[in-house]
Order: sequence, then structure tokens, then C-alpha cells
Amino acid sequence: MLPTELQPLMPPGQSELLTVDMEQWGGSGPLFTAPHGVNLERDDKPDHLPEDFTTYLARACAASTSGSSLSWPVAALALVTATEAPLPGARDPNYLLFKETEQNSWVVALRHGLPDVGASRMHFDVHGKRDLPDERDCDVGVGAVREHMGDEAADAVALQCSSALERVLDPAGFSVDNRPRLQGAWRSVLRCTLTQSSVRLGYTCVQLELGYRLRQALGRDRALCMRVAAALAASAPACIAACRRVRPPEPPHTPLA
Repeated sequence: MLPTELQPLMPPGQSELLTVDMEQWGGSGPLFTAPHGVNLERDDKPDHLPEDFTTYLARACAASTSGSSLSWPVAALALVTATEAPLPGARDPNYLLFKETEQNSWVVALRHGLPDVGASRMHFDVHGKRDLPDERDCDVGVGAVREHMGDEAADAVALQCSSALERVLDPAGFSVDNRPRLQGAWRSVLRCTLTQSSVRLGYTCVQLELGYRLRQALGRDRALCMRVAAALAASAPACIAACRRVRPPEPPHTPLA
């Protein structure tokens, strides 16, 4: 079943707003994250606006694949919806200084959420993008894998994931790009994305950038959303195996700093 959206019962405190929700929907499937479900400040940059549907999609995909999800709490979503302002005191987990990754609540949750042996260590980071005429509906970004494990592993992960998605999305009228502009790894600035943090903890990770039309369709069409989630989960073993062929898996508590 898809997760239901809960409403906060009382005005939240600051700590409640910043405590990310790591939810287990069975625990054996992939991890789905949605770091941009709320407005966030960025150092010396314009505020990052929320990416609609991403929190719901991360939770829905995790629920339908017996996986786990990581997202901002419902109270935080309610606050930024009411104020249309950045979440007070929050750091963008996709724009962290390397020195702060060790203590960031999202990275801490990733570390403590590492699954036991036998469960999937596949991480899909769900994002939203604008619908642009020269871009496809779904971008499969493997920049973090490429940076940390090399081209062979990254190309294999991109191919496995995009092929699985194409089999579901093409018949529904949506396109997939496995060599997109946004790859999930900062190059122009000394910052760390969530997938860059994730790969260093031992996950095999993909940043998914979904256009608005696709996000809206997945939010409205439960069956399509579940097929996409199943396709991603089915691609996970081959993606993980591709990375293990390049080098042995890292210990679960490899320091980030």
C-alpha cells in the first residue's frame, strides 16, 4: 500500500522540524530519499524551492518495494507550505561543506540506516526539475559513483537503471536520459551532494531528476508509480554487483572527513 500523508497534531518545536524521518517499509528493498521536499537556504545562493511530489514519491516507492525512505518530517513540510519560507535552521543536504557532512542529520541517518548484510544497499535520491523542451523527463545521474568508483561502474549503473526505467516509462509517454546534465556530484564548487555522501558510506547510489509532468503523473497514477518503483528495485542487484566488481564494498562506517 502507498503511505498516507499524516498531519501534525500540535505546533512543532525546532528540533522536531530538523529531525529527518527514516522510515522502514520492510527494510529489505532500496533506500529512497527526498532532500528537497521543503524550502532550503543555500550559502551565498538563492533559496532552493521545494520540489513538488518528491517526498511522497520517495515514501511511496519505498513502501511498495519493502524498502526504506528518508525525508523531512511532515511538520516541516506543513510549516514551509504555510510560510513559503526556508525551513529555519536547516542545511541543504545536497549542498553541504565537506567538513559538515559528518554531523549533518541526513548523513547521520544514512550512516545509521545502513542495512544488514543481505538487504539492499541501493540508494535512489529523488529530485525534481523543470520540464524543458531539450531535456528528457527522467535523468539518471551517477556522478557520485563515477567520482568514487570510476567510469566502468558508473556507466554500468546508469545503463541498468535507465534500461529498467525505459521499459516502464516509454509506454507511458515519458523519456529517460542516462547521460544528463545534472549528475548528482558537485564539480564547480567544493560542496557535497547527498549521493556523494552516500557513496562514501558504502551505498550504490543514483540521483533521479524527474520533470514536473512525470512527478505529477506518478503522484496521480498509483499503478504507474508502483511499476517505476518495482523497476528501480529490480535494477538494484545488477547496479550493486557492477560496483563490487570494481572494488570491494567499503566498511559501513567509513569516515567522511
